[in-house]
Amino acid sequence: MREKVWINGNKWKCETGHRTFDGQASRTIITDACVWSDVQHSGGVRASEYQTMPTGQGCAPGVLFNFDMQFFRESGMDERTVRRIRQYASTVFHEGDRYPDGEPDVIMVYQFHHWYRPKPDSWMSHVRGCRQKYVHGWVVTTGALNGRRLIEIIPNGQYRAKSMSVLEYCAEIVSNSPASADTEGAVVRERQAAAAAKRAAERRAA
Repeated sequence: MREKVWINGNKWKCETGHRTFDGQASRTIITDACVWSDVQHSGGVRASEYQTMPTGQGCAPGVLFNFDMQFFRESGMDERTVRRIRQYASTVFHEGDRYPDGEPDVIMVYQFHHWYRPKPDSWMSHVRGCRQKYVHGWVVTTGALNGRRLIEIIPNGQYRAKSMSVLEYCAEIVSNSPASADTEGAVVRERQAAAAAKRAAERRAA
């Protein structure tokens, strides 16, 4: 996990190589928790198998997953990526460590973005104080109970090379795995493939 270097009590040194992101990030916080800030939105995502709300009431499969993913969808996450995250959450639900009361762990999804002024030819440029959000992408990790291991880095947008530098840097802050070792996603996918093969064999045997 990357350590932050603080310039003073209110500012830290962010060095992703993306000047706009670094300037905005250094005045706020990037951390491995549920955060809503100028450059980060993150939260736990419950698997579709979760059918008990925090109030104790029951709900249909997928309701809590869709609730947790709503913000990321609204920020431009495509449905193919949503399906992958659904599979990751399901794998951790079935195979990950559990709390003493039997409650399964969630996965964490982190979105990193920066804000910019609209282009002069945009109608939004005439709105005073209006800013637009550029989403660099998402980082997916296991939850605290399962070691905050990196599952996948998912770039977004037009400038993917710059976005990857932002995401890899931030992944080393929010996870316990180096960004260059994006192996947990491969492990999860291997487990999913093995489980699918097992189910297929059981269906054939039946």
